[in-house]
Amino acid sequence: MKYLRFPFKLKSSKTLTVEFDKPVSILVFVDGQFQRYKEGASCKYFGGPQKDSPYVVKLPGGYKYNMVIELGKYDKKAVNPRIELVGNAKAPQPTLDPVLAELEAILGED
Repeated sequence: MKYLRFPFKLKSSKTLTVEFDKPVSILVFVDGQFQRYKEGASCKYFGGPQKDSPYVVKLPGGYKYNMVIELGKYDKKAVNPRIELVGNAKAPQPTLDPVLAELEAILGED
């Protein structure tokens, strides 16, 4: 499978925005879960197939992340991903994805 990987670490909560030109799957893993993904094992992530750009999600701080964009039948130039991490605690944030809420529970976030 063709994919792009973007590892990063957050000290504080930030909002991740990914814009794209073609339908893709966007998967955001905590570090250990990405290893399971690479091995083909079951893993937890948030995101999934995306048809409409942009994909926006709030990420809790204090973790290493791996964001994967599965390209499917497209190449990087056709998808043309644009990624932005913005932290602004006072700005209204999007509703948390239910899978993110489960991930926070697993990781011990309140």
